[in-house]
Amino acid sequence: LVTKLPAPVPAANDNQFHINGIAVARDENRVRHRHNTPYLKINDTTLRIEEVPGSCPAIVVPSAGGPLALENVDIEFNNNDRAVILGRAPGANTNARIRQLRIQDLSIRGDGRVDSALVLNNADDSRISDSTVVMPDGGTDGITVENSGRITIEKTGIQVTDRAIAATST
Repeated sequence: LVTKLPAPVPAANDNQFHINGIAVARDENRVRHRHNTPYLKINDTTLRIEEVPGSCPAIVVPSAGGPLALENVDIEFNNNDRAVILGRAPGANTNARIRQLRIQDLSIRGDGRVDSALVLNNADDSRISDSTVVMPDGGTDGITVENSGRITIEKTGIQVTDRAIAATST
């Protein structure tokens, strides 16, 4: 699957644009998932995000819900934004489960400028393996871990201009 976004028609205010490559739906009250088996799996997928106005992460993942797997995903990101893959914290008034992410054979590359290529927020017990992050243009962290514990990152190459891995409030 190769996803190309249509060229947006400029609005009066650039902040009115909000386009995502893939937005994962929130799942706060679903049936329990046996053995943390991913109920959503994105694999063998190529995403390309080119210069679009406004916020446009390639993948937006709410941190509430069941496990999510990304396998053999290639992302070319040539835009400016907060993150290429953005894991958001659940809302303040929710009893949602923390979403576990299983990431294997992920490639993030491009000329875009982002705060962090991959942000994991409230993603306890997540794992990243056999992956690469190559974003050589200024001001980019590789992987940012926020409010998460027991994160495993292995066999992953990170080439960025700032911190390879940044952790806060874990």
